[in-house]
Amino acid sequence: MSRRYNLQRLRSEATFTAKELAVLLRVNIGTVRRWVMKGLKPIDRQVPHLFLGSDVASFLKTHAKSRQPLAPGELYCTPCRAPRKPADGLVRVVPHTATSVTFAGSCPVCGRGLNRHVRIGEIAEKLGAARIAHRDEPVTISGGRHSSQRAHLKEDA
Repeated sequence: MSRRYNLQRLRSEATFTAKELAVLLRVNIGTVRRWVMKGLKPIDRQVPHLFLGSDVASFLKTHAKSRQPLAPGELYCTPCRAPRKPADGLVRVVPHTATSVTFAGSCPVCGRGLNRHVRIGEIAEKLGAARIAHRDEPVTISGGRHSSQRAHLKEDA
């Protein structure tokens, strides 16, 4: 299970039908049926199946993938689904909000974009061994499957 569900919506002592669970957790009814096949136990065998909120929460917690913390200098590659160090050790800094920026770089394995959202106060700590690209230094970031673009910091300044 790759998605994180809002388990605060589940009251621990309440019972829910499969349809109610689907609406409450914003998933398809087929997803709830797959959970049953993977081991989510209904209260009894009567139809419609009823599920106890605490049982659903504990099932989702045990089947959730653990997060991958990023080390200093690493950015996350969405296509590879893994943390990677940027190609050539170059990172482009893109302002996000008044208190945060996004590091952008190129994946050395697939060549597509790497990203990491960072608070402004933590830039030096999260940058690690990577370097911030200067204005004239191009950082190659793929835009999609078949397109490639050269991103220059002149555009951001």
